[in-house]
Amino acid sequence: MIHNLKFKTKWKAIVKDAKTGEIIRETEFKNAVLDQWKERIATAMYGELDETGDDIDDLKGKLYLRYEQLGTDTTTAVSTDTDLITPDVGTLKQIASLSQDGSEVTILSFWDDGEAIGEWREFALYTEDMMAVVRANISQDIEEGQTLTIEGKIKQE
Repeated sequence: MIHNLKFKTKWKAIVKDAKTGEIIRETEFKNAVLDQWKERIATAMYGELDETGDDIDDLKGKLYLRYEQLGTDTTTAVSTDTDLITPDVGTLKQIASLSQDGSEVTILSFWDDGEAIGEWREFALYTEDMMAVVRANISQDIEEGQTLTIEGKIKQE
């Protein structure tokens, strides 16, 4: 049953000085793997994930994580969510990196200097057709001259 699938997740936000690369702060946070995607994530973990969407056999059902976005709402993320509450269209970008090692998926999201200035309280990952897969509460205030990296790991238990 989809709702009984369990995932262990580990996420952190890293804010760096854009010029020096020096870490300003590093913060761990939790997320909700959305119910609508639990089964697809689980089945995809036992095959290959594809960051380009090209030529992988779809016998088990693929999961195309493609986009990342920030939002400003403070409502707690829960597995029944279907999207960010208040997404900021200006922060929608393609995921920087997606890799898989067995049943663990590592996702890297990155916003360069000037791409994520603001007070961010939520984060989401989307499929190629803009369906939210993960929603998380974050608390990151980003200023001019700073970059934001979000590293995430999802593992089925």
